[in-house]
This record gives sequence, structure tokens and C-alpha cells, in this order.
Amino acid sequence: MKLYAELPQRRTSQVLLDILLVAWGAAWIRVGMLISDLIDRLGAGGRLLIDAGTDLEDNASSVQDSVVRVPVIGTFLQQRFEGLADVGRSLQDSGMSQLQTVNTLSLWMGVVVAMLPILLGIWFWGSRRAGWIRDASAAVRLRDDPRNHYLFALRAISNRPLTELSSPAARDAVRAFHDGDYAPLARLELKELGLRTR
Repeated sequence: MKLYAELPQRRTSQVLLDILLVAWGAAWIRVGMLISDLIDRLGAGGRLLIDAGTDLEDNASSVQDSVVRVPVIGTFLQQRFEGLADVGRSLQDSGMSQLQTVNTLSLWMGVVVAMLPILLGIWFWGSRRAGWIRDASAAVRLRDDPRNHYLFALRAISNRPLTELSSPAARDAVRAFHDGDYAPLARLELKELGLRTR
């Protein structure tokens, strides 16, 4: 399997584009992490609710233990402070629920913001790269046999733009093709793939 071109100019552009794709992915991962951190800050309200609920429950419970000794109305006061402790627990539950929602949202927003551009980059560049790897790998297997030069010459005629085929060098290659010499057009096609001619 051929991963990179043999000709320096094509190989350099492939390596640079691969590095650019990795940098693209790293940049979007960083953006996703920043978005996640920003959304996490919304959880401050939930933490305040948890702290307030904990303080209220602790204070109500400590007062509840004291008021039970008050004659006549001690039991009544104890029930009222038990209700306040329940309110504190309810505030804690609300805060926990808000924190869990914010944490889930921050995680998934970070993942989505990072992954969509990364997947698009992989799809655009990866599909072109995979096509080149497939073609170049097949060309490497075929190029050593001179009988396959005909295939490369046909491919050059069908794939190269007419402006390129009408250039002086390509016109000579087309004339050579008509005379049964397929090597010049084969070289043109292999060069386009970034491969050396054997």
C-alpha cells in the first residue's frame, strides 16, 4: 500500500495536508473543551442551591434537637424545624439535578462542537486521500511491466485536461502514442500521481 507520493513536491503537499488535518482536529478539540468549560460555569447556581440546602438542613436539624426540650410546644416546634430540614433537602436535590443537567449538557456540547468539524475534515480530506492511496497502490503494482504502459497512457488521455494535452510536450507524447510508444503518456500519468517512472 502506497501512503505517500514518491515525487518530493507531491509528497510534501500530502504531508503538509496531513499535518494540517491533525492541527484542525486539535484546534476543534480545544474549542470543544472551551465550550464545555463555559457551559460548566452554569452549574454555579446548582452548587449554590446545594450549599444553601445543606446549611438550612444542618441548622434546622441542630435547632430541632434543642427545641424538643421546650415544654408544651417542643414537639410542635420540632415538627416545624423538621419541615425546614425537608426544604433544605429539597434544595439540595434541585441543585444536584441542575448540576447533573449542566454536566451532561457541557459534555455533549463539547463533543458535538469538536467532532462535527473533525469528521467533516476527515471526510473531505480522507476520501481524497483514500482515493489517491488506492490509485497509487494499483499504479505501483502495474508500472514495472512495460505492457501496462498502455493502460497508463489511456488513463492519461482520458484524465488529463485538454489544455495539458495540447501543450508541446504532451503533443509529442500523443504522437508517440499513435506510433505505439506508450511510455511518454504513461510517464505523464505516473507523474500526476506523484510516482516515479521505472
